[in-house]
Amino acid sequence: MLILDRNPVISGSMKTLTMSLLLFLTSLAAQTPQAVTAQDRVEIQALVASYGRALGTCAANDFADLFAESGYFSSGFRGQVAGRERLIAMVQSERQ
Repeated sequence: MLILDRNPVISGSMKTLTMSLLLFLTSLAAQTPQAVTAQDRVEIQALVASYGRALGTCAANDFADLFAESGYFSSGFRGQVAGRERLIAMVQSERQ
C-alpha cells in the first residue's frame, strides 16, 4: 500500500478502488477451502498489480480487459459496476 501512497498520479478515489479490489481478492482467497499454491500467489499478485497499473494510469480498456464477461467491480461508494462499457466509463471518470 505504500506504493499507492507515494504515487502522486493516483487520486484518492483510485486508491480506494485499488484497496477495494485488494480486499475483495483477499476475502475471496479466505473463502476458498483449497490450499493456495505458490503459483496461485504469483498469479494473484500479478493480477492485483495489473489492476493497480490500469487504475493508476487511467487505462480504461486495460482495466476492463482484466474482467471476465460476467465480471463486475463493486465498492461501497460506487455500488456494482458490471459490463465492459460501464467499467471503462468508471475508469475514464477518474480523469476528470
